[in-house]
This record gives sequence, structure tokens and C-alpha cells, in this order.
Amino acid sequence: MIEAKNERFWECVDREAKVEKVAVGVKQARAAVFSRRGYLLVADAGRIVKWERGQTTVEREVEAASITFDHQGRLLGCERERVTRREKDGSMTVLAEAREPGDVVYAIDGSVYFTAEGAVFQVTRERAGVGGKAGAGTVRRVAGDGARFVALGPNQSKLYVSDGQAVRVYEVAGDGTLGGGRVWARVGCKGLKTDEAGNVWMATAGGVAVFDAQGVELGLAKAGGAGRNLNWGSGFRGIYVAAEDGVYHFATKTNGTRTF
Repeated sequence: MIEAKNERFWECVDREAKVEKVAVGVKQARAAVFSRRGYLLVADAGRIVKWERGQTTVEREVEAASITFDHQGRLLGCERERVTRREKDGSMTVLAEAREPGDVVYAIDGSVYFTAEGAVFQVTRERAGVGGKAGAGTVRRVAGDGARFVALGPNQSKLYVSDGQAVRVYEVAGDGTLGGGRVWARVGCKGLKTDEAGNVWMATAGGVAVFDAQGVELGLAKAGGAGRNLNWGSGFRGIYVAAEDGVYHFATKTNGTRTF
């Protein structure tokens, strides 16, 4: 189930790595994210479920296309008409109103990037106001080009954007705006993530494809049906991929780019 296209692939994945199905009980996985508290959350059909110690429980009844955490461990999600954040007290904050947002990534500077209607939007970092109260972040469009899925590169200096047929890369300016967009690789993918070496890991029709920073394909990890999205596991090592027929996991030798 592990296929190398280039010998450098073995710097990313062990030759004996096994792709294993996890999160039994998940019906139609769309995205998954691993919590530093030791459990996996999966955006399933009309619900978000927790997978912990082999048990699957429903966390919340909601349709989510993508989920991730911020640096405080709060869950961010793309729901039908909005991008949300679940606060520690259980309440919900709407970060942005959007028509069918597709993917979301948290940036270390406190801002959030998400896709909707073929564009990339940024929710700027909330800033302290009078009396120390945080003001709401500004929502602004920062790129177009049919954007559907997003991933931040190492050092948060690049943003990779997939339209489902090709991946573009943008330079991230100091204020979070994007510039210099260009086609980086003509590959059909959905979710994508990067590692500290600059490699890009993509959920594709065949599983998880790995490309180096120059856009050269290194290898493929086959994971059941077509991949829909993916994320790093515990300590930003190992990959969880949400596929057509469930959630799969395999170990990696590289560290993923930390975004929370």
C-alpha cells in the first residue's frame, strides 16, 4: 500500500509502514484532526465524532466540511453558511459568514484562512481594544483562482491552494495578505498539508500523494477509497486521511508543519 516514485520518499515514510483503518463507526468521513489531548475528531455525515481508545462517540450534530484547532485547543469548523469556533465554555463564535466554506487552516499569528465560492478569505487576528477586550477579526478576500483547499507551508511563509485540479502557491506577506500566486503542480487533490522539510502531502483519488517543495512526486500511500482530506497526528507526526470508506492512519518519518 506504500509506493515510492522516488528514492527520497523513504526519507518521509518507512519502508515497512502500514496503512491501517481506524475510527470504526465513521460513515462518511470528510475531515479529521488530532487533538493534543489524545483523541481524534472526525467530521462525519451530519456530525462530528470523537474517536478515543477504540471508541467512537458523537460530539456534536453539525455538518462540517473541514475542522482544525487553534493554538488554544478551540475547534474551528467550516459549516454550511459560516466558519465557526467552539469556545472552551462550549459556546460558539461565528468568525465569518460564508456560502458553503470548504476548508480552513489556522495561522500561528492568530489569523484564519478559509475557502468559499472559489476564493481564499482571511479572518485577521483579533486585537485587544479599550479595556483589553478583543475586537472581532476582519474578513477579507485574499485570493481567487477556484480555491477549494488550503495549507500553510513551513514558517507560515507560503500558502498552498488547491482548486481540485492544480495546486497554486502564494507568498504570505507580513500582514497575512497573499502575493505572487503561481501554479506549483498540476495534480488533482483535495485536502493538503505540508511538513517541516517543505514537502506537500495531498489527499488524492489514489490515497495520499507526497510531493517535494519543487513539485516532484515522491510517492503514494494507498488508503482505501479516494482521499477527501488529511491531517497530522499526535505531535504532528503520522497522517490521518479521511477517505471514501473510512479514516486511515500511517506513520511518517517527518514532522508536519505546526499550525496550532
